[in-house]
Amino acid sequence: MDASAVASSVNGDGEVRPVYIGRDGQRLFGILHLPAQRRSDVGIVFCSSGLQNRAGPHRMYVKAARHFSRLGIVSLRVDLPGVGDSDMRELEQNFDSHDPASVAGATSFLVETQGVKRLVLLGLCAGARVAIKAAARDPRAVGVIAWGLPIISGPVNMKVAKGGGAYMGKARARSQLREWAPKLVNPVAWYRYLTSEKTVGEGARMVGRALSGLLPERFRPKSSNQSDFFRSIDAFIASGRPMLFMYGDDDKIGRQEFGERFPDIAASRSATCDLMVVPNGDHTFTRPSATDEAIERTGDWLLRRLVGS
Repeated sequence: MDASAVASSVNGDGEVRPVYIGRDGQRLFGILHLPAQRRSDVGIVFCSSGLQNRAGPHRMYVKAARHFSRLGIVSLRVDLPGVGDSDMRELEQNFDSHDPASVAGATSFLVETQGVKRLVLLGLCAGARVAIKAAARDPRAVGVIAWGLPIISGPVNMKVAKGGGAYMGKARARSQLREWAPKLVNPVAWYRYLTSEKTVGEGARMVGRALSGLLPERFRPKSSNQSDFFRSIDAFIASGRPMLFMYGDDDKIGRQEFGERFPDIAASRSATCDLMVVPNGDHTFTRPSATDEAIERTGDWLLRRLVGS
């Protein structure tokens, strides 16, 4: 592990230190948050949310890291390759744009330089998916925090090869088909579609994607990335390691599809996995009140599930 640090700063939330991490020819940039008083051997790695850098949407990662520091927990907000100040690479715009192997540099940095023995991976949206996939591959990961985790549905015209979605969940598929049904018998709608830049083939694929959402899961077309995500999350849940899933109550598609895929967790019947819903929260907990509540409840979960154990 090759790590270098630049000037750090100290405030009421502890020390904040920018770091460069070198591993396997890659260079990652991150911000290390060191509490004034450590109370645990737990360390948290924040995984990039899609094309967002280490600050996270509306600086949610920054606020969360400061809160965790006040709780005595060390954390690292990292730019995965392709975003922020880490080495650049081309990223596709889908839920699985990040390689889970890239997270290993950040996790090893905390273990090797900060005395962290138990790792928690945290991510929002696409960051939650890469956190889960990385945690499933790393026995040092003792927990995962998944904010606004996309289970299935992406844009309605997403191609199977592009990953992330490929098909819709049942609730999304029914809603989409209800929306389209009147247009199928409307000549004006057909004229507008056929005179647009879209092709009949594109329309057929979109309808097929919605229809496939009504099929049993084993019959639904899935990208290799989606299959990898399902294998990873199922394996991590089966391992008995704690997981926190958190959604805003306005994130209806995400919540519906989570409940379809994991009914026992949604019904609070799991001994190790928790589902929390934040009032007034959207997919990224944009409203300040939702941001604050999501972070505070996550901190309480960490203290209850991991730090105190």
